[in-house]
Amino acid sequence: MTSASGGSGSAGSSPLGEDRRATVAGAVLVVVAVVIGLILLAKGFSDDGGFLSTSKKSSSASHTTTTLAAHATTTTEAVDPATVKIYVANASGKAGAATKVSTVLAGKQYPTPAVGNAATAATTMVYYLPGNAPQAQLVASSLDLPASSVAPMPSPAPVASLGSATVLVVIGTDGALDAVESGNPTTTASTTTTAAKATTTTKKS
Repeated sequence: MTSASGGSGSAGSSPLGEDRRATVAGAVLVVVAVVIGLILLAKGFSDDGGFLSTSKKSSSASHTTTTLAAHATTTTEAVDPATVKIYVANASGKAGAATKVSTVLAGKQYPTPAVGNAATAATTMVYYLPGNAPQAQLVASSLDLPASSVAPMPSPAPVASLGSATVLVVIGTDGALDAVESGNPTTTASTTTTAAKATTTTKKS
């Protein structure tokens, strides 16, 4: 009886041990699969897998921007003296100074400038309204004035009203336009025409 009972107990414990081993092995396989999946997600797919990394996308965008900038083109447009509207203001205190300068400019293919007076100013200047810097530079060149005499229109303007003018010549007490007023300007009409062709503005298409 004792021998039979011992044999029965040994035969009953064997299937339980095999089930436990199978369960543990299955759990290990699941853990390994999860770990491999996480590694693949962290590294991302290769180029062969159909996905690009963030750094490669950024590089592509940068290349596109550079290419577009490289193909930008520019065109130039000459300033025609006949299209420049000027107002000449006498701030020198010398009678007739504005009229003399206006006459000289009219002889250089500009529309005859309007004339008037302004409060006494020490320096002869050529002021311009927004968008008319090239026109003012051309006028200054026509009057043999330095580039430093060209500046944006101050606020308030030296005169009460410019009318339709976009460029204002203010004759100061410095004598910068004495030669022009005396009728002996060093700049000729042909030189003015050449300067008009050389003065350009840049536009991007």
